[in-house]
Amino acid sequence: MLQKVLASLGQGGAQVDLILHEEHFTVGSQVTGEIFVKGGVVEQSINYIEVRLILEKYNHENEYTQMIEQIPVQTSFEIQSNEEKSFPFQFHLPDHLLVSGDTVCYYFETYLDIAAGKDYVDRDLILIVSPAENSGK
Repeated sequence: MLQKVLASLGQGGAQVDLILHEEHFTVGSQVTGEIFVKGGVVEQSINYIEVRLILEKYNHENEYTQMIEQIPVQTSFEIQSNEEKSFPFQFHLPDHLLVSGDTVCYYFETYLDIAAGKDYVDRDLILIVSPAENSGK
């Protein structure tokens, strides 16, 4: 019983991790990877998994954050204690993105919505490079 209460508060709850096959991308390119979910100390119901592409732009003293895209990955499922599940991830980057730099950065935020529990978020920074930079890798 105590473990269920702690898991609902985020202690020992399920976790999510997005592992990308690459970290450098050009605008319009395909992003692929795997989303790994690891069960916590008790069985939990997961409402959904989604990945959000977020832009952060810095302008002098101001910071601007915008969600570019919301990508649904998986709908409801159960995860057992210490169980591991994986889901394929693929996303086509929009053609209108700015190149990453000193004032522009992007990251994927993987959101694990846990029913009756504290949700879990994973962040993965990505670099959007010009096609010339990417061909030189």
